[in-house]
Amino acid sequence: MDALKQIIQPLISKKLEININEDKNNLFVFDWQKLLSDHDEVIAKAKGMSEDEMYDFMSANETDVMQLAGYFMDEECEERIENNEWLPFGVLGLNHLPSSFAETSNSGMLLFDLTSEDLDNPEIILYQELESTFVAKNFSKLAISEVQD
Repeated sequence: MDALKQIIQPLISKKLEININEDKNNLFVFDWQKLLSDHDEVIAKAKGMSEDEMYDFMSANETDVMQLAGYFMDEECEERIENNEWLPFGVLGLNHLPSSFAETSNSGMLLFDLTSEDLDNPEIILYQELESTFVAKNFSKLAISEVQD
């Protein structure tokens, strides 16, 4: 996982575009492990609450993980992530540097395929509209460019 974090780290919080099959989209790269850590902190605060209290608390404290799951994933995708088969690292089609992932008109999520032979630079999957599509042999094969203001 550290090798993958090093791959994406230079792109986090940058305004990016990606070209996949002649289709250009904004790309927002994130550190999934950091998002999970932040999510776990919020969940820990909800422990011991009644069901109603927890619902109100979680509604007021929606995490990036919850938004990504709600707008970019389905059960199959979530299961593969939980089973460490896939590792999300970016979303397509949102505004640069989004303040929220709650956007129904997105263009999908990019994931590392952790079932690949080379776990230090695995294959890349696009998950969009309940379908997974192979898009690159590894991260370096993605056509990513930084957008200049």
